[in-house]
Amino acid sequence: MLSIHWHHQMYLLHKKEKVVKTDHERINALNRQLMMEYSELQSGITIYQKSKEELLMFTPVETEEVSI
Repeated sequence: MLSIHWHHQMYLLHKKEKVVKTDHERINALNRQLMMEYSELQSGITIYQKSKEELLMFTPVETEEVSI
């Protein structure tokens, strides 16, 4: 009787482990995605600041459309 109970407990533990592992992988994937987006955002901000400060570039006040 104890053997059956033990096997059932092991089955439940394994089932719980699979759920936790799946959640962990999903959270890690989301974290990697957010880190990539943050890195791209920071890179864009750095490039924009460098263009304004070091290269003395500015945002155009007026734009013209040119037809090709």
